[in-house]
Amino acid sequence: MAVIMIARVHTANGPGSNIAPGPLDRRVDFPSAINRRVNASATAGVLRQPVPGRLYPWVKRASYCELALFSGLLIVWAIPGLEEATFLFGLAHGVGYISLVIFIWIAAVRHEVPYWLLAATLTPVGPVGSVIGIVYLDRRRNQEGRDREGGHAARPTAKRPPSLMT
Repeated sequence: MAVIMIARVHTANGPGSNIAPGPLDRRVDFPSAINRRVNASATAGVLRQPVPGRLYPWVKRASYCELALFSGLLIVWAIPGLEEATFLFGLAHGVGYISLVIFIWIAAVRHEVPYWLLAATLTPVGPVGSVIGIVYLDRRRNQEGRDREGGHAARPTAKRPPSLMT
């Protein structure tokens, strides 16, 4: 069902004015529900930073499995005479890829992964893009953890036993 919005057009000089409006003198008043200003707290839930949750490890595993299927498909496709294996790997890759995209979309809606990971998955390289995105997310998260701990403070600074010191 389509929703049709009717806009009221007013001239800048008022509704009963005798002065002909110019092309830039018109403005459109949309209904108050659309025209009102949106509260910053109302958009905070939509625009919040994604935080890895329960789905993130599963998205990660599914991405790597789909990359393995895609790699297998490319290998059996390149070898002549493996039509049945190509069909099976192609079928598995097709179902797996669609499942991966839906899985990442659900995780993005739940704010467990950023939306750009879904975009990276939808690139022509497919699961390669999602794995690159996941590696980037993991490295960035590890870097942020080290920054919070004061640089490379997470590295152990074990002292050598006195017998090995020369």
